[in-house]
Amino acid sequence: MTTESPYFVLMNPFVIEETAVDNFLDRWKLVADYLSQQPGFIETELHRGLSDQKHWFNYAKWTSIEDFQLAISTPEFKRLTDNFPGEGQPRLYSVQVKISPSKN
Repeated sequence: MTTESPYFVLMNPFVIEETAVDNFLDRWKLVADYLSQQPGFIETELHRGLSDQKHWFNYAKWTSIEDFQLAISTPEFKRLTDNFPGEGQPRLYSVQVKISPSKN
Protein backbone atom coordinates (compact mmCIF):
# COMPACT_ATOMS: atom_id res chain seq x y z
CA MET A 1 0.00 0.00 0.00
CA THR A 2 1.31 3.46 -0.90
CA THR A 3 0.06 6.98 -0.35
CA GLU A 4 2.04 8.73 -3.09
CA SER A 5 1.28 8.83 -6.78
CA PRO A 6 3.04 10.41 -9.77
CA TYR A 7 -0.31 11.35 -11.34
CA PHE A 8 -3.72 12.74 -10.59
CA VAL A 9 -7.09 11.56 -11.81
CA LEU A 10 -9.96 13.22 -13.63
CA MET A 11 -13.33 11.58 -12.94
CA ASN A 12 -16.22 12.75 -15.07
CA PRO A 13 -19.71 11.16 -14.89
CA PHE A 14 -22.27 11.66 -17.66
CA VAL A 15 -25.92 10.76 -18.09
CA ILE A 16 -26.59 9.97 -21.75
CA GLU A 17 -29.95 9.02 -23.20
CA GLU A 18 -29.95 6.00 -25.52
CA THR A 19 -30.81 8.17 -28.54
CA ALA A 20 -27.61 10.20 -28.00
CA VAL A 21 -25.17 7.33 -27.37
CA ASP A 22 -23.70 7.16 -30.89
CA ASN A 23 -23.12 10.91 -31.01
CA PHE A 24 -21.68 10.88 -27.48
CA LEU A 25 -19.23 8.07 -28.34
CA ASP A 26 -18.13 9.72 -31.58
CA ARG A 27 -17.55 13.06 -29.87
CA TRP A 28 -15.89 11.53 -26.79
CA LYS A 29 -13.42 9.67 -29.02
CA LEU A 30 -12.51 12.89 -30.86
CA VAL A 31 -11.90 14.72 -27.59
CA ALA A 32 -9.97 11.78 -26.11
CA ASP A 33 -7.80 11.55 -29.22
CA TYR A 34 -6.98 15.25 -28.98
CA LEU A 35 -6.20 15.04 -25.26
CA SER A 36 -4.07 11.92 -25.74
CA GLN A 37 -1.67 14.02 -27.84
CA GLN A 38 -1.20 16.66 -25.14
CA PRO A 39 1.76 16.85 -22.74
CA GLY A 40 1.06 15.18 -19.41
CA PHE A 41 -1.65 12.83 -20.65
CA ILE A 42 -1.20 9.26 -19.38
CA GLU A 43 -4.40 7.38 -20.26
CA THR A 44 -8.18 7.50 -20.24
CA GLU A 45 -11.03 5.01 -20.05
CA LEU A 46 -14.74 5.38 -20.67
CA HIS A 47 -17.08 3.14 -18.67
CA ARG A 48 -20.80 2.45 -19.07
CA GLY A 49 -23.10 1.46 -16.25
CA LEU A 50 -24.22 -2.15 -16.15
CA SER A 51 -27.49 -1.73 -14.27
CA ASP A 52 -28.39 1.67 -15.74
CA GLN A 53 -26.81 2.14 -19.14
CA LYS A 54 -27.59 5.87 -19.21
CA HIS A 55 -24.73 6.36 -16.77
CA TRP A 56 -21.22 6.81 -18.18
CA PHE A 57 -17.97 7.56 -16.41
CA ASN A 58 -14.73 8.92 -17.84
CA TYR A 59 -11.54 8.18 -15.90
CA ALA A 60 -8.30 9.82 -17.01
CA LYS A 61 -4.78 10.08 -15.61
CA TRP A 62 -2.58 13.16 -16.02
CA THR A 63 0.92 13.87 -14.76
CA SER A 64 0.08 17.39 -13.60
CA ILE A 65 -2.87 19.68 -13.05
CA GLU A 66 -1.08 22.35 -15.07
CA ASP A 67 -0.79 20.09 -18.14
CA PHE A 68 -4.46 19.17 -17.89
CA GLN A 69 -5.56 22.81 -17.51
CA LEU A 70 -3.39 23.84 -20.45
CA ALA A 71 -4.87 21.08 -22.63
CA ILE A 72 -8.48 22.08 -21.89
CA SER A 73 -7.84 25.81 -22.33
CA THR A 74 -6.96 25.61 -26.03
CA PRO A 75 -9.25 26.79 -28.83
CA GLU A 76 -9.16 23.25 -30.28
CA PHE A 77 -10.50 21.70 -27.06
CA LYS A 78 -13.21 24.35 -26.88
CA ARG A 79 -14.15 23.63 -30.51
CA LEU A 80 -14.28 19.86 -29.90
CA THR A 81 -16.43 20.19 -26.79
CA ASP A 82 -18.82 22.85 -28.07
CA ASN A 83 -22.38 21.44 -27.86
CA PHE A 84 -21.02 18.19 -26.41
CA PRO A 85 -23.85 15.69 -25.85
CA GLY A 86 -24.63 15.24 -22.19
CA GLU A 87 -23.35 17.38 -19.38
CA GLY A 88 -20.34 16.08 -17.52
CA GLN A 89 -19.37 16.90 -13.97
CA PRO A 90 -15.55 16.74 -14.10
CA ARG A 91 -13.63 16.62 -10.83
CA LEU A 92 -9.90 16.28 -10.19
CA TYR A 93 -8.58 13.88 -7.56
CA SER A 94 -5.23 12.96 -6.09
CA VAL A 95 -4.52 9.35 -5.22
CA GLN A 96 -4.44 8.97 -1.45
CA VAL A 97 -4.16 5.20 -1.13
CA LYS A 98 -3.24 2.58 -3.70
CA ILE A 99 -3.35 -1.13 -2.96
CA SER A 100 -1.74 -3.61 -5.32
CA PRO A 101 -1.71 -7.41 -5.20
CA SER A 102 0.80 -8.86 -2.75
CA LYS A 103 3.91 -10.32 -4.30
CA ASN A 104 4.75 -13.55 -2.49
